[in-house]
Amino acid sequence: MSYLEMRLLSKEFKSRTLLRYQMYTLSMQHGISETARMLGTTRKTVRLWRNRYLELGEAGLENKSRVGQEHPLKMPKDIEDAIIKERKDRGNPGARTIVNNLKLHYSAKTVHKVLKRHKLVLKRKTRYKKKKDMSAVRAHYKPMQKLQLDVKYLNDIAKQSRAYESGAIPMFQITARDYKTGMVFLGFTNYKDDLSTAIFADYVIEYLKGLHCSPNDITFQTDNGTEFIEPLHSRVTIFEEILNKHGVTHVRIPPKSPTFNSDVESFHNTIEQELYDYEEFRDIISFISKVFIYQTYYNHIRKIRTRGNKAPVELVAEYGLKAKTADLCFIPIFCDSFRKNFLANYKTGYFKGLPPSKYFRVFKQIESYLKKRKLNLK
Repeated sequence: MSYLEMRLLSKEFKSRTLLRYQMYTLSMQHGISETARMLGTTRKTVRLWRNRYLELGEAGLENKSRVGQEHPLKMPKDIEDAIIKERKDRGNPGARTIVNNLKLHYSAKTVHKVLKRHKLVLKRKTRYKKKKDMSAVRAHYKPMQKLQLDVKYLNDIAKQSRAYESGAIPMFQITARDYKTGMVFLGFTNYKDDLSTAIFADYVIEYLKGLHCSPNDITFQTDNGTEFIEPLHSRVTIFEEILNKHGVTHVRIPPKSPTFNSDVESFHNTIEQELYDYEEFRDIISFISKVFIYQTYYNHIRKIRTRGNKAPVELVAEYGLKAKTADLCFIPIFCDSFRKNFLANYKTGYFKGLPPSKYFRVFKQIESYLKKRKLNLK
């Protein structure tokens, strides 16, 4: 049995190649005309594959490449070069844009084929790839060097509509999230203004000072909302004054670009799914207590896949920020309790450590929770 006959019996041999080989073998035994009648084809086809096999052997049974064959409708070389130049020089425009810019009479599909043939079609980045790229950027930061701030509405959550109407939960959540470790700091208010965000920022900054973080190395990144800046009247807000007083850098993201604050926006989605769509709150004390317990769980226990599948507190220790477990238990602040006294006191610094208020009662629940999780508070 010949090598070709063995290939014919294998599954790898294509059916069209088998038919062409049959044309050759039958034509050698019965002639071209009889073979054409037997296989229901033309004499020209039988003669073609017989002659190709006699000339090239097994390789002659494969289709020949048509590259380089001229066609009256083929795109001229100068137009093809112009398409390539437009693609490279204009920031990778799409096929339709190239057709419009060069005023071509070819379709966008034809232009896309030219780009694809010259390997100029960029592969669209997947969501995983984008996250991986951002992880490389995040690697250059230190813990607590950059914090993203944003405000979340709590009065539009269906599960909490009754609690909001009864006053058991506030209207807004103010969130600061560390860009490096993913650690979160929460505050709450019923006023979405620069005074509430200033109280929260002052509290967070004093807390970070307690962790031996220099304010000059800290950057707060916010959007362009009026709770942070005053774009219409060019007025320096109380929030900006607090940052300037402490020496903290303030960076604003471009308008209508929420993806620049994607870390804190992602957390807002997470806390809504894992806490607000699940828990029920009787009053503000119950609310602050449960929020603190969730925040402690998120910072100390919950693994974050985009950060090496580690908890934020693990990353804080890994990157050299030495702090006790108890010091990393940030107590959420209800900003409205300090609005009246804040304006008279903020010039000399407001909070030193934990806020002195009635919310210390949450420690009973906190201590019980941490003991169950076997967290070391010393």
